[in-house]
Amino acid sequence: MKTSPFLVIIVLIGLACGPTAQQETEQYGQWSTMVGSNTLPDQAWKDNSSAGYQVEDSVLSLESKDTWLVYDRVLDDFVFETEFQLEKGGRAVVAFRSEAAGQEADGYQVNLDHDIDQQNTLGSIIDIARAKTLKSTQPETWASLTIEARGDHLKIFVNDTLVTETHHRRSGEGRIALQAKDGIAKFKRCGSRLWKMKITLAH
Repeated sequence: MKTSPFLVIIVLIGLACGPTAQQETEQYGQWSTMVGSNTLPDQAWKDNSSAGYQVEDSVLSLESKDTWLVYDRVLDDFVFETEFQLEKGGRAVVAFRSEAAGQEADGYQVNLDHDIDQQNTLGSIIDIARAKTLKSTQPETWASLTIEARGDHLKIFVNDTLVTETHHRRSGEGRIALQAKDGIAKFKRCGSRLWKMKITLAH
């Protein structure tokens, strides 16, 4: 039995025009600046006057008052970047995927403390994942901090070095919050990007 050439052509056209496969690739969203030149962006931070802060020349200075300065935007998968500077003997904490208010904060907390002899070293997710020790960081100098959260995969970078990586399911979304524990903590170049899923069509 001979196959009709017309049938072969129809089958080939059907294969070429059949269902299109989807390819998913991850990409950054738009960068959101969290600290202005001499103020915090309007409506971006909760009115926490008790937090004791000031902004000058794009540097946010926080006093140690055991309360949180809360970024009033709920984030799930994101990248947060900043540079920080602590006084000698000073300590600060960055909370994320949190509902921080007053003195309390749930979610996750990243310890900023140059004391290498403590349990939660610099860059540790407090009581969840201990960071590897970086001896190159010193008080009263600027250091960079990057927090990546994608699903349950959490990464902390200090001075572009991965110091903490873990999988944890305590919280899937929440706010970013800053707190100075001892002395004055300074932050600059604060910003965040959302992770977005880009769907492309592949024939």
